[in-house]
Amino acid sequence: MCSVFLSEFFTLDMIGRSTKRTKRRTDGFRGCRADGHDRSPFVTPLSNPLLVSPNDPYYGLLGVRCLNFSPQERANDRCELKHMADRNLQSSYFDLSNLYTEQATYDKDGKLLLQQCGAPETITNRRPMSVQFFAVAGLFAKLHNYCVDRAPLKGSGPVEEWCRAFTIGVYQKIIYEQLLPVLFGEEFYSECDFGCEYNPDEECAVSQVYKHGPGRFQHVWIGETMLYKPARGEAEWRSFNDFFHNYDSIDCLGALAGSLDTPINVGNLASASVDKFVTMDGYRGTSLPCIDLARNRDAGLCPLVTYKHHVEQLFGEESRCYSTFEDLSDIFAPDVIEFFSRHYEHPDDIDVLFANMDQRFHPGANLPKMVAQLTCLEMKRLKCTDRFFYKWNPNLGEGARQLIEKMDFTVLLALVTKMEEVPLQPFFVGLLPTVATYNVRDYMQSLDHLFSDL
Repeated sequence: MCSVFLSEFFTLDMIGRSTKRTKRRTDGFRGCRADGHDRSPFVTPLSNPLLVSPNDPYYGLLGVRCLNFSPQERANDRCELKHMADRNLQSSYFDLSNLYTEQATYDKDGKLLLQQCGAPETITNRRPMSVQFFAVAGLFAKLHNYCVDRAPLKGSGPVEEWCRAFTIGVYQKIIYEQLLPVLFGEEFYSECDFGCEYNPDEECAVSQVYKHGPGRFQHVWIGETMLYKPARGEAEWRSFNDFFHNYDSIDCLGALAGSLDTPINVGNLASASVDKFVTMDGYRGTSLPCIDLARNRDAGLCPLVTYKHHVEQLFGEESRCYSTFEDLSDIFAPDVIEFFSRHYEHPDDIDVLFANMDQRFHPGANLPKMVAQLTCLEMKRLKCTDRFFYKWNPNLGEGARQLIEKMDFTVLLALVTKMEEVPLQPFFVGLLPTVATYNVRDYMQSLDHLFSDL
């Protein structure tokens, strides 16, 4: 489950800002007002909205009178990445923008001001958000402050910027060199080949397909319960939804430690995500798949089969035709195919969101094949178009580079949490080796001199 929250964290970093405006009440910038009740004063040829009749059998009952029009730049039959629709509103790099924001709040020494679970206010103000998400954000915020405490730059330079670059470098390394190999499996990780160099000629952007479809893959891993291991008291299995309420009553370290020991079911859709993801009474709530499907449809994405052919061309694979639902047996389990046959007229109509239910996996992978392939394409683009990626960031000193090479998620847990032992393989559950936290801290303390050359 910890890999779920870390995956959610970096997904928000890469795509959260590009959709955030739709969550705010505004006069509109895409053609419709944010509440959907009328057209916006700002209408352009490429955002000319569709007017909805009050008698519409679906939207009429919901009071929706305006739908944003998906222009050619978004909805196209080749699943291409289009500049007009996909140029991110802000940076889409893995740069902890959801942590630092445009104007991070530091104290006089350059430390981040920490709130619940060690996360900054920019994170804790998001709702709804689980306490584990706060805890993951807090790991990197605490690492920033750990750096400030050791950097002999106070009063002689922008220590917060040096430590920000260092923290982002550790974050990027954990994603690309520790988490992705687990998600992809060794074989596909090697095939994906992240050994690129900075390419200034390609634009950094996140595709609509990933943003609204397979990029929601973490939701498939949500289970009914999660382990909670408070510092005081017995460990217990609690409903997943409990962690979205009463934040102050949940021990942050206990939630984080529990997520490290909670297994996931790949390809599972639990009722915790289907009908009570965020619930007030424990029985009814919002449905994550429905929310994701609505985003999928509103973005005007190409259908799953078309997308599959597009990806196969990019990876040099042979495509096959799908004229009947039975033809889908090479992708989906029988019960999933039966579901599609009841809700769609033809395989060509199936939404790309359901790539998350692909039953094909590369050897050793934890992501369905289609999801892994698209994630590979997105991750390569974001790395290879980032001139400040830690591997070639010209502003990182030699000390920072050496420190980043020594850091991984195990070290991060040991440095900034109060765990007595930390797992050597934090993204796997079972009887796996651990290391005493004080041993890791002692070793990292011997490297403190490297902070003098950030």
